[in-house]
Amino acid sequence: MTSFKVAPLRKSLIPGLALQTQGRGITSNKREVYKVSLSVNKGVLSVEDLLDGDQVEGQGRSNLTISSSNLTQLNDLLSRVTYTSTIYHIKTKDLVYFNFEDHKAIFPIIIRRPSIPVLYDPGKDINSQVTIITKTFLRYKELNVLIQSIRKFYPKIKIIIADDSLKPEHVSGNNIEHYIMPPAQGKMARDMSDKDILKMELEQLQKEVKNTREPVSKTAKEICEWVEAQAAEDPLIKGVPEDKNPFKEKGGCIIT
Repeated sequence: MTSFKVAPLRKSLIPGLALQTQGRGITSNKREVYKVSLSVNKGVLSVEDLLDGDQVEGQGRSNLTISSSNLTQLNDLLSRVTYTSTIYHIKTKDLVYFNFEDHKAIFPIIIRRPSIPVLYDPGKDINSQVTIITKTFLRYKELNVLIQSIRKFYPKIKIIIADDSLKPEHVSGNNIEHYIMPPAQGKMARDMSDKDILKMELEQLQKEVKNTREPVSKTAKEICEWVEAQAAEDPLIKGVPEDKNPFKEKGGCIIT
């Protein structure tokens, strides 16, 4: 049996669990007793829907023993064995030890949360799905040109500015966040604004980029493609490496 996945702290049925005795010279599925034991380290085992007379020891513990004189009945009990991890971890492993007489088998259980919960409202429109961030150093004239060109078509999109100028100037406007950084820190200022984003689409723009054409679509993906097209000739702009994109769904991004 290969590994299977379970969610942490959640009861899950172990699929395909059964005892096969072919080739042992047994002509009937009845014998004195079949006895199977299972054990785990990071969870507990149990058999669902037990009936009176079912021979199960260790219900709800890390060591479980199932006995029966009938192989069919034994396999029916094995088909209802469940595993529940007792330690919360979003990505770990456990091993199941299966023993019958002198025979042993080991198979892994992958304990993994199916998906990390989204702890913020992702929104449904461009304004809640796209954030534009930029870094400035002294060139406030170019910064204001960038802001005005964005506001011409998207007056409500959030703009985040990381400013490491030696003498910062005041930057105001609707839905603009202006962060004053230690002077002349360059990349650190840009990284700070990058880490402030909790959205599926991100645009990082150099101040020299000016948006001059209205996009043909209002979707988050296509606005990113539109901004990329506007900045395609700027030698300072390059694509975001895939290994640095933390989102499960790919989105258009620019990083400078």
